Amino acid sequence: MFFWDADFAVGSHRVDLRWRVQSILCVHFAVIMVQNTKRKADATDESPASVAVRSVKSMLMRSFVKENHTVNSEETIAMQLCRIDPKNKNLCATIGGSHLSVYDTSHCGQYLAIMSQYYHPHPDDEEEHDASSPVKVGSLCSLAWLLPEPKEGDTHSAQVATGTSAGQVVLLNVTANKAFDLIDVSSNAVTTLVAFAAAPHLLLAGNVADGSLSLFDIRTPRGKKVAEFSVSPRVTCVVGHPVEPAFFTGHDNGKVHRWELPSATTARAKRRSQVVTFTAADSAVLGNGNLFAGKGKHKVLAISFGGPKFSQIFVKDQNGRVAQWSSKRSGDLSRVGTCVVGKAEGSAMDVNAEAELLCLGTNDGEVIVYEICT
Repeated sequence: MFFWDADFAVGSHRVDLRWRVQSILCVHFAVIMVQNTKRKADATDESPASVAVRSVKSMLMRSFVKENHTVNSEETIAMQLCRIDPKNKNLCATIGGSHLSVYDTSHCGQYLAIMSQYYHPHPDDEEEHDASSPVKVGSLCSLAWLLPEPKEGDTHSAQVATGTSAGQVVLLNVTANKAFDLIDVSSNAVTTLVAFAAAPHLLLAGNVADGSLSLFDIRTPRGKKVAEFSVSPRVTCVVGHPVEPAFFTGHDNGKVHRWELPSATTARAKRRSQVVTFTAADSAVLGNGNLFAGKGKHKVLAISFGGPKFSQIFVKDQNGRVAQWSSKRSGDLSRVGTCVVGKAEGSAMDVNAEAELLCLGTNDGEVIVYEICT
């Protein structure tokens, strides 16, 4: 795992890590030096507007961490900053194999420091697993930071959830360094986990290959399922909105659907059923399904949010095209622009909260950071 600072200048310099970039996080950069000349990305002919960007000329490595995952893991498969909880925004978690590691990014000078680690029982363990334990052996497949509800005597709690290949979700208290609950989701691996700042008691979990995602109330022991979303198995990515009770699914046909979380009113209206079911008809298709304003096929690889109240939506396709949309108070979207940046392959993309920086990672190990000039 790498931690970088950046200087801004005109140019096309890229950082070559020589590995596939699995996850990428875009935050405030410590060193900023901007030249007056701006360079626009290659505008698409079909787009009425293009997003002006300029790339990072040089990046300074702040620190390097050799992940201490088990021998049964060849790589770190996910990384996530704790953005949902402002009190713990200095924390970063990674997973790989049967290990989850939590790092402190701010309180140890210029270095990353590991502060907690969780080990999940793995089939390759030398010691035999207790058959009576509710925890099933497997590897870790997904993670999501949680927003703990304040409790008396607990002033600075940090919690994270991790999904396993055995279809379970483990809820961890980083502060207490222990697991505090376990949720059985399905028989397949839990590859998707989404938590919501607007609804801290809810956790979305599942595997999009199953064609459905389940919503759990984590306030109840072992997590009570309250809703099920019948999403298409052709979903390519799932992202929760940073401040609204909603999540978004990207599809291989270039469309993005917005799904609202069930409210108390909806639950009471369907109280005869223990689990409320939502289908594609209950979701909203953004931009009338034409997000990229271009001809040909589009496959949504990544979705990110930024700007005031995270009203700016950025969507990337398999051709390296990034479309920027702005949501209005009425809920409608207006196109800001479309541009082609970086290489086509690679699903790692992130935007900082101010919608000033766009960060892309490719399957060839390149990391490219752009300043958004619109």
